[in-house]
Amino acid sequence: MTPMFFLALIVVSPAVAFRVQKNQASIDTQTPKELRVFASTFNAGNRKYDGSQEMHELAKSLTNGHDKAGEEADIVFVGFQEFSDDKYGLGSWLAKDSWTQLSKTSMDAMKREMEVASTPPAEVHAARDEFAQALTNWHTDLDSEFEKFRESFGDDATDFHAHLTDASAVNKLSHLAKDVVADMSKGIDQRMAEYSAAAKTAPSQQFQGMADAVASLGVKAGQMPDPGTKLAAVKKWTTKAEKQIRAIMTKYPNLAYVREGNKYWRQFLQSFGTTNLVVNDLLNKNESEHINFNAALSGFHEGVKRDVGRSEKHMSDRLKADWDKISKDLSALNKDLSSLTVDGKAGDSLAKGAASGVKGHVGGMRSILHRWQKANEQGLDKLLKPAPFKVDEYHIDVSMEPQKWDSGSRCSVGNHYDTVMYAYVNPFSTWKFTPIEYSSPTCESRSGGSQKNLGCNINNNQGGGIAAECGKVVNLLVFQAEQDGTLHRVCGLNTHMSFAGTAQQRMTFINEAMKETESARCDSVFFVGDFNTRLHCEDGEKQVLPPFERSEGGKTSLDHILDKHCQNIDTGKCTMKDSAEDELNQIIGSERIRCYEKVDMPSDGSWFGKSKKGWSLTTTENPVSSIGLREAAPPEFPPSYKLAEPKTMAKHKAWGRCFEGDSKCFYNPSGSKSDVDWKGKHNPAWTDRVLMRSSNKGVQFDTKAYLRVPSPEGFKSDHAGVVARVVIKMP
Repeated sequence: MTPMFFLALIVVSPAVAFRVQKNQASIDTQTPKELRVFASTFNAGNRKYDGSQEMHELAKSLTNGHDKAGEEADIVFVGFQEFSDDKYGLGSWLAKDSWTQLSKTSMDAMKREMEVASTPPAEVHAARDEFAQALTNWHTDLDSEFEKFRESFGDDATDFHAHLTDASAVNKLSHLAKDVVADMSKGIDQRMAEYSAAAKTAPSQQFQGMADAVASLGVKAGQMPDPGTKLAAVKKWTTKAEKQIRAIMTKYPNLAYVREGNKYWRQFLQSFGTTNLVVNDLLNKNESEHINFNAALSGFHEGVKRDVGRSEKHMSDRLKADWDKISKDLSALNKDLSSLTVDGKAGDSLAKGAASGVKGHVGGMRSILHRWQKANEQGLDKLLKPAPFKVDEYHIDVSMEPQKWDSGSRCSVGNHYDTVMYAYVNPFSTWKFTPIEYSSPTCESRSGGSQKNLGCNINNNQGGGIAAECGKVVNLLVFQAEQDGTLHRVCGLNTHMSFAGTAQQRMTFINEAMKETESARCDSVFFVGDFNTRLHCEDGEKQVLPPFERSEGGKTSLDHILDKHCQNIDTGKCTMKDSAEDELNQIIGSERIRCYEKVDMPSDGSWFGKSKKGWSLTTTENPVSSIGLREAAPPEFPPSYKLAEPKTMAKHKAWGRCFEGDSKCFYNPSGSKSDVDWKGKHNPAWTDRVLMRSSNKGVQFDTKAYLRVPSPEGFKSDHAGVVARVVIKMP
């Protein structure tokens, strides 16, 4: 018979708001909130994760139903016992395999929403095109104006150069010098005064036309269409659409992405959000380019004046020096006059000075205009062109929080492995889940490991040294769930308890675990694991043997259990509902637990008599029964223990029994060596369970499924898995 996994699907409806101040009237009129929980447990029989298909099939079995369409769990707890998962290989693989169909449908829907939100209407496109045309027209006019300016004042503007020469004071000086040479006696001082006067008025006459043209071109450069005004409709739509996109992004508070998914999101947002950036960039660049162009214009004007003035100064300095020496060296003056003025050389000199001042500035202004236009074109090209939305279900990063008890090398040598629990958060849940770091003196945090564990472990291992137990602990993880102001703290626990202990010990461990959840302020608790409880309890008169050791009609005690609790063994219709024989049923439902335990019996009184072990019905006060702990549902499935491959029980078929169609069978191997000592503790039992509890009486649990599920064929574990789907309903 194939081992089955018990699957507990727990859904909690938020009908009760925890630690949220709301008046009673508002609560009464609100629709109850619902929070869905999926919890499962499996004792792996001291297996290591090896990446095999068998392991992955096991993981799928333990989460089968967590993503049922329309009832997807908001959070999943998976507990393993006797399992080694180095660096959380299986835990990570399971994260990638969780909510796959939901992820696909949700991301497809998100993609459609994004396409609608990022598609601008026709009027927005029209506003963009209108501004683009206005900008093109303005650049064309500005270029035309600049060409006229260049032709009038550029390095080959001969009319301007002639004007510079005609209006030049130094030109007047050269002509005056000729007159003085001809008639030196008629008043050198008077001629120098005329030169000084001309030097003051000549620049304004020389450059007035240029100054007017510079001012006109500067005005034209400042008449660019205003992006802020022209693109107002584009900006308004973009702001609205971007708000819609942000709302779509944040609709799922737990949704996270792998690195590539985050990259695609950035690209989409950056490309979509370029409208406001482009408008602001256009404003900033046009302002800066306008300043640069005006500075170039001013530099053009001042540069020409400076370079022409430099040429004039060079000439005037020489001529004035000659004037000063005129009485001593008239021949030198005549020589300089001839070399500087004969055949239009004065005009050439001034023209060269003007051309030198103009050439660099004209090129600089042309570069600014070209750069300016290109920047505007590139900016407009980005408008209303978001990148394709490439994020899909493969880019989702499902959150996985582990909590491990590492049994250590001593236990590993004996093939006794760890106790570990994984918690997964639905990326599309409308509840926001935040893992809460928690530990206490009685629940210790785990240091080291490949991923930090935020929860803690309660160490219940008994014994010491080489005889110490392995992995007999409780894992605890705490999550804060929030939705619309309602806070609900959900806690997951996973345990492996000792079959060697007594019912009282296991009751005590359960009670202590529940006290720990109170310290952690848990509102709802889901407690999974291999509780190792057996059918050895009683609610009637004392019997000689506990139920798991009884037999009748020549059948084995194994048959006795299956015949009593399974109405049709061949179809697997079994139930543990309300049975007081089950230890866990008594722990969660009876004020006193009455279970059989092995004790030392009195000797027979003879000299050589020795005490023997016998069964004693022990009654113990039960604090657990009053704290509201309950099972996901009464087990109505076959026992989850003890299972084996059919070939294993070939020699002792009386102690094995198979359900039709199962690859694993129930088998008690304890007496296989002697064929005598068959221990009832190894008979079939419901050891693997899902329990739950709420600290608020207003919360209701609605269990949608509570199942045992088969382990993969060939998987060597004597347990089946159990899973539960539960809804928490809060007022």
